[in-house]
Amino acid sequence: MNPIVDIVSTVAEATGESHTDLPPLLETIDPDAIVAFVDSAADDASLAFDYHGHRITVDGSGAVETARLSEAALD
Repeated sequence: MNPIVDIVSTVAEATGESHTDLPPLLETIDPDAIVAFVDSAADDASLAFDYHGHRITVDGSGAVETARLSEAALD
């Protein structure tokens, strides 16, 4: 499981765009930071950020969830 691939694939599927048409994830968040988080965080920890009109949540197990920003419950 690669959370970076999962994030880009999930957003591409949600938007109907090719993953190559999406902006580079690096412009939003450091992909190495996501990998480090998944490698070291407890499974119930989570990391959330906005990317290409979506709220992305990655938990410590590496599971990725996405919601359109208009639908996301922003704290």
